[in-house]
Amino acid sequence: LYETLGEKIKEVFLNQDKYKLGNHVEVFTENKKYLGDVLLYFIYEPREQRPPIFYTILSPYDTISHKTPHQALVFEDGRMLLNCDLQKYTVARTGIMDTLVIQMLGYKSLTDKNILYVGAGNIASESLKALKIFFPEVVNVDFHNRDHKADKFNHLAKELGVATKYVDLSYISSYDFIFCHTNASYPILQNTHQKMIKKGALITSSVSNGSEQGEVAEVFFNTDQATVLMDWSKTLTYAKDLSHAINNNITNKEKILVLKDLLEKNRTLPRSNYTIYRSVGSPIQDLAVLQLLSVPISRSV
Repeated sequence: LYETLGEKIKEVFLNQDKYKLGNHVEVFTENKKYLGDVLLYFIYEPREQRPPIFYTILSPYDTISHKTPHQALVFEDGRMLLNCDLQKYTVARTGIMDTLVIQMLGYKSLTDKNILYVGAGNIASESLKALKIFFPEVVNVDFHNRDHKADKFNHLAKELGVATKYVDLSYISSYDFIFCHTNASYPILQNTHQKMIKKGALITSSVSNGSEQGEVAEVFFNTDQATVLMDWSKTLTYAKDLSHAINNNITNKEKILVLKDLLEKNRTLPRSNYTIYRSVGSPIQDLAVLQLLSVPISRSV
């Protein structure tokens, strides 16, 4: 699954310009209080003389359950190819991105590299699965979370042959890779931590809870010190922390790279103290999953 999904995600990111995308967000309030919203994505895949394929992804959210299901429908030639719950695939496609970015940056081995997970929930677990598949030499990872416990994460790691331990963020300067997978609405990695980051380190952040702040402080996106990566240009619509960093003149928008830059140009990254990858999950990633799950009628004949 992960090998196939990884290659498909790279393919779709590389060819993203061929797709036509749209979205609509309906926000529900009462007496100016936010109650929830519904996000609807539309993706149109032209195919020359063959019928196009239509992909739709529906994601409602409410402030009581705090749940965000992802229901997908795929149509071709007036017929439905797929109707499925994308939730479990969403976790997998988010988790694999840490590994894909490492690959895109040119790493062939993680031997002797120190790895830290900030947050140790479901996405961190999926990230670790993918990391171990693509980089089997990984045998140790550390984690940091609020309650110092991570039973599910630790159990999975043991099954994978990976030793884990909880660490305090005062040791953050030791790590080559810092994967942030929390649902925090405030910075876990703060200004003081930014000054401690190891030269050449990679930091990833994938929080997508709509908060004005993310899990890393805005200073982490300082393009005078960091190479800033994001999935694609529309990431700025939903990554409010990165948008604020631009508005506050911390981040130079013109210096931000997108993943397609790495895939298309095989470019060398500019010299910087560290690299930070900001993702909020994208319909491009979901499209890769849907293309694997649905077989167009005209291709199966």
